[in-house]
Amino acid sequence: MKLLSLCGILPLAAMALSADEFKSFKHPKPKFSVSYPADWKLSPVKEGMPFMASAPDDTANVQVRTDAVRGKTSACEYLAKTEAGAEGGRSNLIPEDKRKVTAAQLQYMGVKEGCLAAYKIMVGKDEVLQGTGVYISGKNVWVVIQTLQTAARERHAKGVSDIAKSFTTK
Repeated sequence: MKLLSLCGILPLAAMALSADEFKSFKHPKPKFSVSYPADWKLSPVKEGMPFMASAPDDTANVQVRTDAVRGKTSACEYLAKTEAGAEGGRSNLIPEDKRKVTAAQLQYMGVKEGCLAAYKIMVGKDEVLQGTGVYISGKNVWVVIQTLQTAARERHAKGVSDIAKSFTTK
């Protein structure tokens, strides 16, 4: 669990963000909003990935991907399918009994359920910390992916964490 607290993976209650330090991004469909540091680069909107902000030195980013589910699929089932489909597979560092998002967090984000994951992976020669939150409301799915090179943790962990904390579908 120390890994998670160090890199700011878990979404917590929203914090007051200064308008000078952060920009807001709102997507009308699928509805969500997020704030990101003003000096981060915003990537063009793509089908299935309407939001991606990257640190100025490209050592960290946060993405919001969207999808839809058919039938009854839980957030943790969706996450498990995502892990199974990842190149080389993924092993979630969060114990199974700690993956569900709290009721207060769900209410803040405006979703019905959520499931969390944390990974330590290698991307080329760089060790990367990655946190994933899968949030479902009705048929809508939002996947918030936080990626941070371990070497950049001191510089960008707060920015990555602040972006994830600001995510809401309201």
